[in-house]
Amino acid sequence: MAVFDAHFVAHFLGWFGKMLIMRDWWVCWACSILFELLELTFRYWLPNFYECWWDSLLLDVFGCNLIGIVLGHYFLKYYGVSKIDWVRTKAKPQPDMT
Repeated sequence: MAVFDAHFVAHFLGWFGKMLIMRDWWVCWACSILFELLELTFRYWLPNFYECWWDSLLLDVFGCNLIGIVLGHYFLKYYGVSKIDWVRTKAKPQPDMT
């Protein structure tokens, strides 16, 4: 039980909730990576952000964050919630002006 500290729970529940809000796998994944990069830049001002490289990469990005995003994705899929397309990959059909 010592493995599941407040940091683990906060990361997991935070990214689970963010996935429920954003409803896009790629946007959540990009935000997760960018947030960890921000932690690296802010660690000189905030000592609680100072962690080993493997902690922020393996445990945060590929651990807590990924688990929260994946479980949030399956939660949305289970309840049939539609995905939000933040990055339009398909062109919108143009109205015929003739």
